[in-house]
Amino acid sequence: MKVFDLKAYEEKIDRIIAQSFSASLMSNAKWRKLFSEISKSGFAKPSMKLKRVSREDAYNTYRPELEDIEELWVAEGKNDCNYFYKEIEWVELFGSSSEINSVLAKIGQFKCFDTELGVLVYGHEI
Repeated sequence: MKVFDLKAYEEKIDRIIAQSFSASLMSNAKWRKLFSEISKSGFAKPSMKLKRVSREDAYNTYRPELEDIEELWVAEGKNDCNYFYKEIEWVELFGSSSEINSVLAKIGQFKCFDTELGVLVYGHEI
């Protein structure tokens, strides 16, 4: 049985980012702060849409709660589907855009825009 090589996977992600994007807009600390404050606020719904740099399509998943927020990645609960913060191309937070934007405004500057379902926040720029 092949063992997952975390270092090789992270190097692959780094290559994708370097080749595909002109700028990284978010640090690990900024993602942790965003997810922590959104979780504490209760404004966003418990799910979100996630686009990872290593995947072709975005997908719906649950929004990280405080216990899921780790130093380098999100530990997606009990399903063992962790992902690095730097893997996040963008997230769409579902809920009231005005309430979500009020939380974002208190914690920093973000490249984001309102959608029909909430607010889309970019992690990388093409």
